[in-house]
Amino acid sequence: MKVIKRIFVSIAILLAVLILCLVIGYYTGVVTFEKGEGGVRSGFAKLSDDKKERVKEVLKIDSLTADGNVYQVRHEQVSRYLQGRGKVIVYSYIPYCTGRNCVQPVEIYQKCDSADVELVLISELYYKLFENTADFPQPVLVINAESYNTDNREEYVKMFYNGLVGEGNWNRLAGGLYFCFNKGQYLKQVSQLDDAIDLLKKL
Repeated sequence: MKVIKRIFVSIAILLAVLILCLVIGYYTGVVTFEKGEGGVRSGFAKLSDDKKERVKEVLKIDSLTADGNVYQVRHEQVSRYLQGRGKVIVYSYIPYCTGRNCVQPVEIYQKCDSADVELVLISELYYKLFENTADFPQPVLVINAESYNTDNREEYVKMFYNGLVGEGNWNRLAGGLYFCFNKGQYLKQVSQLDDAIDLLKKL
């Protein structure tokens, strides 16, 4: 009986851990329960020809405008751009995510603008990106997966943010989608938008 009890306890613990991981993954956009292309790949291959033509590579971020295109970036380009800026939130945007920690582009722009904090929105993938940023008043950036030699979302996102904030400072599940910078210096990865804004307002 004791052996059977231990087995049931172990199964219960494993199920609890699994449920916890699913909940955290849902709120951070790692896990989705909706049908579609979101999740594993960048989604570029599934774009229509018209949308593919609107995906552009960029040399300098500060030369961009909100023109309806989507601009591919590497972490080095973002780092150079941040060197000349003040208080900035880099938002690792997941277009299909509807969890409470995932804020839609226009809403986060308005919150950052009212707090005098600059927003740099960088999408992790293309699925639903064009639809969700149609009214976004800033240039739309997306990680250049091809430059990291993989279309596996988890792999290229990890390489991008390890390069941007330093290896070991990026945490997919526990860290959050908001990266705070001040004058090019990385400060912290934050899970809640309001906490990220409060952190920068105190500087």
